[in-house]
Amino acid sequence: MPEHHARISPSSFKRIRLCPASLNYADQFPNESSSAAERGTAMHSAVEFILDGEDVEAGDVMPNGYVLNDDEVEDITGLTEWVMNMGFEKLWLEERLPIGAALGLNDPDICWGTSDIIGVKENCLYVIDAKFGYMDVEVEDNDQAAMYSVGALHQFPGEYEKVWNVIIQPRSGGVKQQAIPMEMFPSIKDGIKDVIKKANASDAAFSPGEEQCHFCPASGACDAQLKHALAEDFEALTDDLDAVSNERLAEILEIEKTVRSALDNVRSQAIQRIAAGQTIPGWKRVAGQSRARYIDPDEVVAYMEDKGLDLEKYAPRKPPTQTLLKKLLTTDEVETLIYRPDGSPTLARTEDKRPSLDGDFDIIGE
Repeated sequence: MPEHHARISPSSFKRIRLCPASLNYADQFPNESSSAAERGTAMHSAVEFILDGEDVEAGDVMPNGYVLNDDEVEDITGLTEWVMNMGFEKLWLEERLPIGAALGLNDPDICWGTSDIIGVKENCLYVIDAKFGYMDVEVEDNDQAAMYSVGALHQFPGEYEKVWNVIIQPRSGGVKQQAIPMEMFPSIKDGIKDVIKKANASDAAFSPGEEQCHFCPASGACDAQLKHALAEDFEALTDDLDAVSNERLAEILEIEKTVRSALDNVRSQAIQRIAAGQTIPGWKRVAGQSRARYIDPDEVVAYMEDKGLDLEKYAPRKPPTQTLLKKLLTTDEVETLIYRPDGSPTLARTEDKRPSLDGDFDIIGE
């Protein structure tokens, strides 16, 4: 499975379409991975293993080091069963699709993507995108699906009657499908090329917004985003909210999520810079809070059995929740069964009592 992305990929295309200037501006910033991305990568690997005839169980360690749990295996199994029940005549997994070549770009290597599943059945090409998040994704007017389809038709040419774009979301929406007639693809390709042309223009415009800024590598370090999030008259709202109209309040509520997202990204940017050895005046990195975890879940079950507790009555779910454990055992007993891992780094003022993760700070005024 490829470990990097194209400069123009199916997943980034909508962001580029909505904010053309983000194509070149985002090149300055690393495309950081996240826990959600690591989980998604692991689950896609598991799908590939199962469709290749291998067994996957809870507790299995995926190539990226992620350990699958019961719920994730259940989601993966449901998805792979749907694919196998379709009875595809041909099936391709994790294929690199040369979208740039399909579009006839001067530099075709800047635009490609890796499909999840591609199948052929009854003179139709099926382009299947597996998504394991909770956010509902529609298949209609889906930029990502359109780009995968363009690349798939180039990579696997044939006398197809239509292309089926399929999105499978075990946790949100199930299976969604849309048939695209073959005669639509010339205009689809022209639309994609037009977006790329605008994004590469010297006067490409910034057009910040919640959707395009959310996954942008430049989020939190982009002046256009911050100006959009804070709005020109945002400061005036702190003066006299009673004088603000209901319509204006509605407008501010619309940008609330964008404001929070922008400020969260600013904090993330500061944490990264401090970790890299830079100084952000007045701020430091500290360990954040973390949730207690069992040292050994099997040991918890064995301990309760040794105590003579009826597990079927008290804890049909094994291991039991920590909330239940605290009701049945003493605090000292619970502490012998759990540990508290270090929390993820977070940002704090230099006068905060918590120790810095990056050495001592001289606090002005002390």
